[in-house]
Amino acid sequence: MGWEGNYKKSISYAYPDKLRIDYIDEFNSIEIINGDKYYYTNNKIDHIIVRWTIPLIEIDIFEILKMIEGKEIIGYEVKHDVQYKIIGIKNKVDDVQYFTKVWVGDYKGFSLPYKVEYFINNKIVSQRVFEYQLIDDKIDFKLFSISSLGPKKLLFDGSEPIYVTLSRAKKFINFEPLIYKNNGYNLAETKVIREEGKNILNLVYIKDDVKIEVLQRKRENKDSLFTMKTDGDKIYIDFIEGDIFVSVVGTLENYVDIIDFCSGLSKK
Repeated sequence: MGWEGNYKKSISYAYPDKLRIDYIDEFNSIEIINGDKYYYTNNKIDHIIVRWTIPLIEIDIFEILKMIEGKEIIGYEVKHDVQYKIIGIKNKVDDVQYFTKVWVGDYKGFSLPYKVEYFINNKIVSQRVFEYQLIDDKIDFKLFSISSLGPKKLLFDGSEPIYVTLSRAKKFINFEPLIYKNNGYNLAETKVIREEGKNILNLVYIKDDVKIEVLQRKRENKDSLFTMKTDGDKIYIDFIEGDIFVSVVGTLENYVDIIDFCSGLSKK
């Protein structure tokens, strides 16, 4: 169990693709990742939201352990007969001083963070404290099933995206993506979604007030070579480029920009 301020959550994790988070708050929200399915509910709604997802497990302590790896020990502290190493991490960005202190102790042979404090310009801005209840013990896999959420109706709601860097996104797709290489547009967002068992790369580009979304997946034989359609103020352009099916989405009034953008997509 970990908390930040008055915010608490209980985490159950089974390697490599099962995660349950119980939020201990007024809503008692529950999130579950079980393979490529994501479930969510709380005590204020009468249904369970079900989405496809990428089984990417991101837990705070994993990120903290990566952050402190190889960093200098700045002190020690003994609490409840456990000796904690105190690790300090300094950063400076645009004349702003960032400092993180992490207390690390040993639990059942695992070296894990106990407390994390974050400072900006030498002033503490937040704190997290972690409590470990069961480590490397047998877990009840019923925790990760949809039946554990009670007799509620199911609401299927598309995909739960994961937001990653472009280089990391390539680990979840089976093709080399098309990237816009010309000047003008900036890659503002990279995510991967899952639909009908397939991982799809979703990129968002922005230039001034023009926003263009690009979705890419591995080509299938049934895919059309080229289609263009409109829906309200949106325009959708689908085409095949090599082994990739590409769908470009934008605002109809930016039609000329979108056509020019499509010609600038390249693997090289």
